[in-house]
This record gives sequence, structure tokens and C-alpha cells, in this order.
Amino acid sequence: PDKPVIKSPVKKNLPNSLPTGSALIEYCKSTAGSHHIQSILSSSDREFSLRLLQTLLKSPNTMSILTGASSSFVIQKLVSVLPSSDLAPLHNILASNFIRLSLDKFGCRLVQSYLEYCSEEQQILIANQICCLSTIKALACDSNGTFVAQSCLPHLMKYPNQVQALVQAVLGCTVELGSHHHGTYFMQCLVT
Repeated sequence: PDKPVIKSPVKKNLPNSLPTGSALIEYCKSTAGSHHIQSILSSSDREFSLRLLQTLLKSPNTMSILTGASSSFVIQKLVSVLPSSDLAPLHNILASNFIRLSLDKFGCRLVQSYLEYCSEEQQILIANQICCLSTIKALACDSNGTFVAQSCLPHLMKYPNQVQALVQAVLGCTVELGSHHHGTYFMQCLVT
């Protein structure tokens, strides 16, 4: 008798069928391209994910990738599939643009996602930035930034020196934070 033919499952468009270089960057900026890229990213293909992250971070306008309506979701997915040891280049960009990204509608979600998946050392380096008076005022009183500031709190609570620095910063603006709509949410999270 004839053996049945076993067909292999249809594979999603594999990484080698994707555009490269600047075309790949533009593809990630499109809604359809972003959804497609996110659907094929997995922790099992570290090499592809790392190459994609490197390509996106070498873009002439990296900030537009990190704050783009579609491309920021690709970066968030990369953060979730890559080991934290591969995220150092992204960490450097996030750390040096912390306030700008935290205040951005899409950038704030990226910072929160990064805090969720990065190493403990990377978490504290990012979270520690809210211990500065001007930074905490800017973030806590912003509709996007307050969520980043709140996300930083659990990471700081493990370190008494950082908590003390944050409390010292907040003491200088307690009335302002407590009387601001978004600032009150941060203050509630801080004291609970």
C-alpha cells in the first residue's frame, strides 16, 4: 500500500526572506511589518533577534525607532526574547535618553518593558535615575512618565541607599507631587 504523504507545516516567513538594512528598518516602522516581525521573533533564534536589534539601533534616527507607533513594539518584543546580556547597547541608549523616552507615549512602554526583562543590575541603573529631583518631578507629573516612575519603585526598594536618595528628592517637591493629578498616583505607590 502507498504511504501517506506528510506535508510539513507552512512556516511563517522566515528571517532570510525579510528585507535588510534600511528597508528592514522601514518595514519595522509599518504596522504590517511590525506585526510580522513580532510574530517570528522567538528566544530560540537568538542570532536573528540580535542582528535585528543591532540593525535597528544603528538607524540614523534611533529615537524614532524607539518611540515609533509600530517599531517600538518590535523593540519591546526583542527585549522579551533576548537574554539581558545582549541588551547592553539598548541599555546605553535608554539610560542616556531616560526622561525623553519615559515622557513619550510609546517610549514609556518600552522603558517599562525593559525594566521587566533586563538584569537586576540593569534595572537598578535605570531605576536609580528617578532619585534626582528634576527627573522625578518631570516623570511623576506626566501622564506617561508617572507609569515609568511607578515601575522603577520595586527595583529601588531592594536598596536602602537608593530609597533614601529618592525620599530626599521627593521631600523637595512633596506638595507639588501631592497636588498634581499624575503625581498623586506616584506618591501613593511610593508610600504603600
